[in-house]
Amino acid sequence: MDGIKQLIGFIKQYRAQVFLAGVLGACTILCSVGLLGASAVLISKAAIVPAMLELMTLVALVRFFGIFRAVFRYTERLVSHDVTLKVLADLRSWYYRRLMPLLPGAVGNRGAKLFKNILNDVEILQFFYLRVVAAPLVCILVLAVMSLILWVLVPQAAVLLLAAFVLEGIVFPLVFGMRQKKHAEAEQHAQDTFYQLTSDFLLGFDSVWFGAAKKVDDVKQARQKLYRHQRGSRNLDGMLQLCNGLTGAAVLVGSFYAAALAVNAGTLNGVYLVMIPLIAWSALEAVQPMPLAVRFLFESQLAMDDMLQVVHTPVRGREENCHAPAWKNEGIVFENVSFAYQNTPVLRDVSFCVKPGEKVAVLGGIGSGKSTMLNLLLGFYRQENGRIRLDGVELDDVNVQQLGEHIAVVRQDCALFSGTIRENLRYVADASEEEMKEALRKAGLLDYVEQLPEGLNYVLQESGSNLSGGQKKRMALAQLFLQDKPIVLLDEVLEGLDEENTSYILPALMEYCKQRTLIYITHDLSVLDIFDRIIEFRDGQIVYDGVQHTWTMAQEK
Repeated sequence: MDGIKQLIGFIKQYRAQVFLAGVLGACTILCSVGLLGASAVLISKAAIVPAMLELMTLVALVRFFGIFRAVFRYTERLVSHDVTLKVLADLRSWYYRRLMPLLPGAVGNRGAKLFKNILNDVEILQFFYLRVVAAPLVCILVLAVMSLILWVLVPQAAVLLLAAFVLEGIVFPLVFGMRQKKHAEAEQHAQDTFYQLTSDFLLGFDSVWFGAAKKVDDVKQARQKLYRHQRGSRNLDGMLQLCNGLTGAAVLVGSFYAAALAVNAGTLNGVYLVMIPLIAWSALEAVQPMPLAVRFLFESQLAMDDMLQVVHTPVRGREENCHAPAWKNEGIVFENVSFAYQNTPVLRDVSFCVKPGEKVAVLGGIGSGKSTMLNLLLGFYRQENGRIRLDGVELDDVNVQQLGEHIAVVRQDCALFSGTIRENLRYVADASEEEMKEALRKAGLLDYVEQLPEGLNYVLQESGSNLSGGQKKRMALAQLFLQDKPIVLLDEVLEGLDEENTSYILPALMEYCKQRTLIYITHDLSVLDIFDRIIEFRDGQIVYDGVQHTWTMAQEK
């Protein structure tokens, strides 16, 4: 129920508008009832040729109910949708604010789940306010008014109406509710699987298209499974509508019979004979949404719980009121740090210190723990044991945004966005055109950019797909050169570049890092002589920490 409590919390500030929407909805249905009832009495009266004044009064009532039914309906939709859109805006803002400190490490491989949360779950939650919150309020108000009216005219019809409200508002939702919940849970699970497989398919499209056709079959099967569950839910909706229809028919026939008995007994004027069953039947419009409200309640709860599962992922310094750290320029310290990913140990009792301004090369094979060490330092993961200090500040006291103000990083998978080269450079710094060109020159990319007809206004496609791998790395380095941060973390940024580009960029890179602390992950042994120290990882532990000369002698032995 945490999800429902969270959803209710979003509408507290709009409770007056929610109540107003419910009252307007009830007035709309009561006007529909009045329109039908007045029309029935008008036709019955006209059959006995009464005085024209009596007919004119009924005609005026028909016009009144007809006009105000439209007015109330329009106003109700205006108010309810205004509240819904405001609440959804608050919900989206809340979700993004809670999500940002978690990205990217704490979310892990749940990209498809985030995609589903943002696109699907938030949209499902609109029905919570439109169908779940408003429906019971409208139902209670209409039932109270119509029961009182019918009790005065034909008490038996009032009892029938009350029984119908109990059936459609309580019994049917309870009978179908558990089956709807099971279908909703199965549909959500199938939807998660479909989104995950679709995400994998799109990200690995080349591999799928050439030689991995089974992935296409997996996506198709997941889609068919999702469709089956959706059809099951819609079949239940159809059965509910059938039950509602049969209940309405029973009310119509039963109230007509009760009205006929009242007319025969002389307690009801005959002109109201047709009115009684029509107003009782039309009042059921208020309760018919109730069974569907149960389905939307379950779906909303599952959607919100799914979102809460993501945003409640523990991460360091995630509190919004986390104070700004007092940086002391004391370097980077790992003390007996251990970390396991999905119960698999990755780092074991790692300790080292990088002094301010020191240049450290980090070596190690695939899976040795180098990138994990970097992710811990960037705050993407939280260590299980040990302590990490960054310039005298405990990393547990710093959130990811604050780290981003202190650390410049370039990863193996360079992040470029759809937009111009100018826009991609200005994502990291508000630089002038001369500064951007100088950064591109240091990265060895200025000649290429100046050859383009659009120059800095050349549009990069999604993820920079219209650049080569080497050009994307050099764009990332140009972004780095525009940043003024004391600590620089580089993860194999020159791997894959040809010797000419490497020899051109490396001196500029080291000049940029001259007054900065640098941790440089690499497999290129030819560049080790320009670093102050070498740290080598193997199987999650540090097997060497010292100068390049000693490391070379150890390798020769």
